[in-house]
Amino acid sequence: MLGTTRSPETRAKIGRFGPEHHGWKGENVSYSGLHAWARRTFTKTGRCEVCGEERLTEWSNISGEYRREREDWREICRSCHRRLDGAVRNITQHA
Repeated sequence: MLGTTRSPETRAKIGRFGPEHHGWKGENVSYSGLHAWARRTFTKTGRCEVCGEERLTEWSNISGEYRREREDWREICRSCHRRLDGAVRNITQHA
């Protein structure tokens, strides 16, 4: 596409996210789709919200309801994420 010019309408369609996008699934989004949405939507600081270390971070859901609200997500490092997910898994398996 080098050297081609797109119309303003085409450029607007390419940049759509959220309910305006043709592939938007609303509440029927998959686990991986929702995490991809969080990566695109929220801005990372590079500091874990659990241990406070500056590291590579990931978005982790807090409530398990996977709401599309920043308050339902936390930015945490991989080791804290694995430790916390393991704790949740152990609680649910032994309940």
